[in-house]
Amino acid sequence: MKPFPILLLALCLVLPTSAVAQESSKPSPQEIENFKKATRRSEAAQALMQAGRLEDAIQAFQKLLKDQEAELGKDHQLVARTWNNLAFCLSQADRHEEAVDAGREALRIAKLGGDPSPGTAQVRRNLAGVAERMGDLEQAAVWIQKAVEDFEASYGRTPMAAEAREAAARIFLSLGRTAEAQQHLEWATAIYERVLGGMNPTTSRPMSSLADLLARQGKVGAALLLFEHAANALAGAGAEGSAGWQSLLDAQLAQFRRLGENIEAKEILDQILSRRTAMSLEGAESWSRDIQLCGRLLDFGFAEDAEPVLQALVERLRQSAPQSLEMAQALGVLGYDHFLLGHWSSAVEHLQEGVQLAVSEIGEANDLVSEMRFRLGQSLAADGNLDQAKEVLMSVLEIRREALGEDHPALLPLFLALLEVEVDSAGITVGALDLLDMAEACLQKAPPSGLSGLMFQSWWTELEDYDQFLRHARWTAAAEKGKLLADSFQVADRQRQRSIQGALAWWLESGEAFQFPSLGRFFSHLRQAERLAVPKEQRKAFNAQTERLRKAALQSDSAMGSLVLAQGADLQQARAFLQAEDQAILIFPWSEESVWAMLVTSNEKTDQLVSLGEGRAWRSELAEFLAACSDAELNPDLDKWSRRLLQPLGEELAAFRKVYIVPEGPLAFVPFEALTVAKQPWARHCRIAYAASVQALLQAQKAEGGQEIAHFGPGHAFAEEAPLHQWNRLKNRFAVEPGFSPRPAIAPNYPDGEAVYQGAEVTESSFREFLAALPNRLRFLDLQLPVYLDAQVPSATCLVFGPEAEDGRAFWQRPDGLLDLGEVFHLNVNADFLLLPAAAVGPQLGELDLHPEGLFALVCGLQTSGAAGVCLSQWNAPDGKGWAFEAMLRQEVRNGEVSEALWRAQRRWLRKAGEEVSSSALHPAHWARFRFFGI
Repeated sequence: MKPFPILLLALCLVLPTSAVAQESSKPSPQEIENFKKATRRSEAAQALMQAGRLEDAIQAFQKLLKDQEAELGKDHQLVARTWNNLAFCLSQADRHEEAVDAGREALRIAKLGGDPSPGTAQVRRNLAGVAERMGDLEQAAVWIQKAVEDFEASYGRTPMAAEAREAAARIFLSLGRTAEAQQHLEWATAIYERVLGGMNPTTSRPMSSLADLLARQGKVGAALLLFEHAANALAGAGAEGSAGWQSLLDAQLAQFRRLGENIEAKEILDQILSRRTAMSLEGAESWSRDIQLCGRLLDFGFAEDAEPVLQALVERLRQSAPQSLEMAQALGVLGYDHFLLGHWSSAVEHLQEGVQLAVSEIGEANDLVSEMRFRLGQSLAADGNLDQAKEVLMSVLEIRREALGEDHPALLPLFLALLEVEVDSAGITVGALDLLDMAEACLQKAPPSGLSGLMFQSWWTELEDYDQFLRHARWTAAAEKGKLLADSFQVADRQRQRSIQGALAWWLESGEAFQFPSLGRFFSHLRQAERLAVPKEQRKAFNAQTERLRKAALQSDSAMGSLVLAQGADLQQARAFLQAEDQAILIFPWSEESVWAMLVTSNEKTDQLVSLGEGRAWRSELAEFLAACSDAELNPDLDKWSRRLLQPLGEELAAFRKVYIVPEGPLAFVPFEALTVAKQPWARHCRIAYAASVQALLQAQKAEGGQEIAHFGPGHAFAEEAPLHQWNRLKNRFAVEPGFSPRPAIAPNYPDGEAVYQGAEVTESSFREFLAALPNRLRFLDLQLPVYLDAQVPSATCLVFGPEAEDGRAFWQRPDGLLDLGEVFHLNVNADFLLLPAAAVGPQLGELDLHPEGLFALVCGLQTSGAAGVCLSQWNAPDGKGWAFEAMLRQEVRNGEVSEALWRAQRRWLRKAGEEVSSSALHPAHWARFRFFGI
C-alpha cells in the first residue's frame, strides 16, 4: 500500500491546543511555550523518521509522550497529537498492531476536544492510513469516510478535505466500490477547482485519477476528455514538459493503445517530440527519455518516425557512454525498429551488440536481456537463420519458464515464435504439436489484460495472427491425423471465445466487471501471476487456487463470467445440440494460410472436414463480393462463392432443413442464405442461423413467449460540437454526420398496443428506464438506431441514441448517448426477438474491415443481457425495396415463431420476387443483409 505522505502529518503538528479545544479562550503563555517545545521535539523525531531511522524515531516519540503525560496529563490535546505521530511512525516500521493501539488512544483523547473536530479528523485520517498499510481495507474505509466528514464539519470543503477524499477514493477503489470512489474524486476535483482554480497542478491530480477510474469502467470519451483537461491545467500553470504533464500524456497514450487508436496517439507523440529540445534534461535522464519515447513510437507502429531519433541517440551514446546500460537499451530498441521496418540483417547486428553489452552490465537472467534476445531470435528467423534463431529462442524460454512456470501467459510469444521457426524449418512435426499444446495452455490462462498486451501493436490484430497460426497448424495436423479432429475442434472454439473476449478486453477487467466479487478475485489472482515470478515449489498450489477461483467465477451471477471463463465446446456437446438428422452445424475456421469447412451432424459418420484453399488469396475477392452484395447496381458472383464454400461439402447440404453457421474472419460477413444449393438460394429450403462460437450457440436461450412489442428510433441529431471522443471517432472513421443516415420515419400505422418511441424520446436514459420498467418479457424489440460494427476497432462498436437533455450534471455523469459493448452487458434486454435494422459493418466493406470481433462481441453482449434472438443488418438498405423487406420481416415476427421469422420473410420475398417479371428484387442487397443469431 502507498504510505501516507509525511507532509500531511505535519498538518496535525501545527495545530495549537486551542484549535482543538475551546476556541473562546486564548492559550496561556505557558501553553504556547509547551506547544513550541513539543513541536521542536516532534520535528526532531520526524527528521529521524525521514532519514529511515524508524526505531530511533519511535523512541523519540515515546520519550516525548512520557514527558508530556507527566507535565500536561494523559488527556491533553498535545498528548493526542504525539500518540498520533507515534502511530504513524510505528506503522512505517510495520508494527501495525501497536500503531492501531496508539491511534485509538489518540482518537480517544481527541474526542474530548470535540467530535467532530480538527483533531478527530487528523487522527482518523492517520488511522485509515495504518489500516490501509496493514491490509485491513474495510476498516480503513470506515475511518477515512469519517475523517472526510470530520474535515468538512471542522473546516468546510477546503483542500484538506479534498486530500482526504482522494485518500478515500484510493481505498474504496481497492475494495471495488467504484461508485463511492468516483463520488470522492468528483468532490475533490470540485473543491480544488473552487479554491485553487482550474489551471492548478493540484487540481489536475484528482482529475487525472477520476479519468483513470472512468477509463477502467470503459467510459472512454469522458476519461480522455478529463486527461486532456488535466494536462491543460498543468500546461496553464507553466508545467508543460514536467514529469506530471508527461505522465498525463502517457495515460492518454495507454488508453489509445488499448483502443488501437494509432492516429489519435500520433498527435500526442508529436507533442512529446516537439517538447524534446525544450525539456532541460541531460545525460542519463535525457537518454532514458528518448529511449522511452521511441519505444512508444514503436508500440503504435511508427517505426519510421522513431528511426532518426534512435540513430542520433546511438551516435551520442557512442561518444558519451559507449559501455552504459542506456547504450544497450538504445541498441535493443533500434534493433527492434529495424526488425519492424524489415531491415533484418541490421536488426540482428544491433541486437547482438545490445545483448552482449547488457549481459556484461547486468547478467543473463534479466528481463531486459530476455526481451532483447527474444527480438534477436525473431530477427534471425526473419533473416533466414532458422537454426540460430531456434537456439536463441530456446535459451530465452528456459530462463523465462524457470522464473514464471510452464504455462504463464507471458510465455506465449516465445512459444509462437518457436512454433513458427519449427514449422518453417521442418513442417508439422511432433515438436511442432508439442509447442502448439504449450502455446494453447498459455492462451487458456491469459486474462484479458494478457491478451491485450501480447504485442506492441493493435492487440486484436496480433491476437488474431497468433490464433490463426495456431488454428492453421492444428487443422493441418487434424487433416493428416484424424484422431486430432476433436482436439482441433475444441481449440478452434476456444479461440473464437478468446476473440470475443479480446474485443471486450477494455471492460472485462474494469470496475464494471468487479461488481461480481468472484470474477474480481479471479482477475486479481491472474494479475498477481503476471506481476510475480511464482517460485517453482508454490506453482502447483497457485495453479490449483486459480482453477478454484475460475470455477467459482463461472458459477457466480456474473453477466460476463461465462464469456470470459468458458473453455469452448467439444464435438460431443455440439452433436448433442442437434435435435434431428436434418439439422447440422457448419463451422468455417479461417486463417491466412488455409480455410476449412467442418460439417457436424447428428451422426458422427456423416461429419466432414474439407480444406477450401488459402485464405490470403481470398481477402480482396471477398471484399469485392460483399461490396457487390450490398449494392443493388452491382452483380455479385453468387455461383462462384457457392462453389468455393458449399459445393466441396457435397450434395448432402440439400438434405438439411436447419443449419447453424459458425464462420470466422471475412466469412463472418458472407450472406450464406443467398448462396446456391441445388441451384436455388439456400434460404428457399433451409433455415440458417449464425453463432459467434459453438460455445455461444450452446449457451443461447430459447424464446419464452413474450407478448409486448416496442419500437425505438431514430432519435434527434447530436449537435455539431458534441465533445465526445467516441462520437468524434465515429465521424472520422465512418464519415457520418452528427445526424443519422436517412431512414423512413416510424410508420404511424403500427398495430394498436405496440409502443413507439421516437425523436426526443429516444435517449440512452429513456431506453434504460423503459427496460427497467418492463412488466413482462417483450416479444419484439425493434431498435431503429444507427449501430456501428467497427471491424478495425472492435471496442468502438456501439448503438447511437439521441443526445441527452442538459440536467446540470457533469459530462462524465450523464449518459453520452452511445451504448457501447461494456454497457450492453449490463442491460436487461428481456426480449424474444431483437431487431437492429440500421447496423452497418465498417468503416467500409473493404479488405481491412473484414474482422468479426465487433459484430460477435455485440451479439454476445445482447444475448447475455437477455435477448434470445438477435437479428441485425450488416449494411444499410439501398432503397425502398430494402425497407419493404424490413416491413415484411416485422410482420413475420408478429405472425409466428420468432426464431423463424427471418427465414419466413426471406422465403416469402423470394417467392414474390420470382413471380415478378423483373428479377431485381432477387438481388441480395434487398433481402440478404440481415442475419439471425439464436436458436
